[in-house]
Amino acid sequence: ICTLHAIAEHTDIVVPQVYASDTNPDCEVGAPYVLMNCLEGNSGLDLDLEIPLQYEHDFFCEMARIHVRLSCIRLPRIGKIIGINEDGTYQQGAIPGIGGPFDTAAEYYTAWSKNVSFGLGEERLRQASGKFAEEVVASTALFKRSIADLADKISMPINNRGPFPLIHGDFGHHNILVDDDYRVKGVIDFEHAFAGPWEIAASFPKNLFSMPRVADAPWNYDADGNAIPQDLVQTLMYQKNYIKAVEMEESRFGKDCILSTAMLDTERQQLGEALGSFREGVAGFYGNLTEECSSLWKKGSQTTGSTRIGVLEEVTFSTSMVSVRVQPRSNP
Repeated sequence: ICTLHAIAEHTDIVVPQVYASDTNPDCEVGAPYVLMNCLEGNSGLDLDLEIPLQYEHDFFCEMARIHVRLSCIRLPRIGKIIGINEDGTYQQGAIPGIGGPFDTAAEYYTAWSKNVSFGLGEERLRQASGKFAEEVVASTALFKRSIADLADKISMPINNRGPFPLIHGDFGHHNILVDDDYRVKGVIDFEHAFAGPWEIAASFPKNLFSMPRVADAPWNYDADGNAIPQDLVQTLMYQKNYIKAVEMEESRFGKDCILSTAMLDTERQQLGEALGSFREGVAGFYGNLTEECSSLWKKGSQTTGSTRIGVLEEVTFSTSMVSVRVQPRSNP
């Protein structure tokens, strides 16, 4: 509720307006409640997660605009927004399942490694992994220990302390409302929102998710590291264009380029995004990703790996496909 207030107060993003609420189960109505308006429009789920070709460009650019605007709401610590002080500043509290609030990104990653579990039970993970079951289970078990070991290296020193950006927590097509012409009418479902590390803020929208190559199923890439499935080739292209759109929006908004810089720092971006897919139970060789990061950083590569994309005159998302339906593939 306080998150919605912060977004409405500091951005032009359309979110549900809360008229009244009480989260105390012993309140006068006898149960917790929130009374808010209903935004008009259809979510991506209502539209079968499809984006018609003629609307792709404007829709993805608007997603980038929302992403940038949210990242410009910054708080001193990592945690949920739980209240508003008399001076208009926000109170922060613990993130469910992780804890906090935290003063540094390193503290957050340490707590994450202690408290978060993989989103699938081992038996279901084995079933999903087929002949790679033993390797995937071992790699998944290694991931949490590796995050603990890398906790003080995942964020660049300049980003280890606040202010930290507001993160939606489940940002994607499915939580964006559009009209019949795919004009964005609002953003919903902020119950997982929190101020968090830049590596997590740099995650792509869920409809542009792909497992990092080193953690993905081996048959999805050739010997030269090139993606093979057409949907993966397309997703990777869309990711590059999405970063261009974020850069363009940052330039237009005139704030800074911290978000796009974090998105271009490939290893850290992928590691931050992997925390989410791990918690959701997406199968993959997670240990390979942390091993790669550890190897790179031991060589002294603690500087950002970002490369600016260049002159931002045009962003093109359209492909030869009639519509785009980007969903996570089976991994591995």
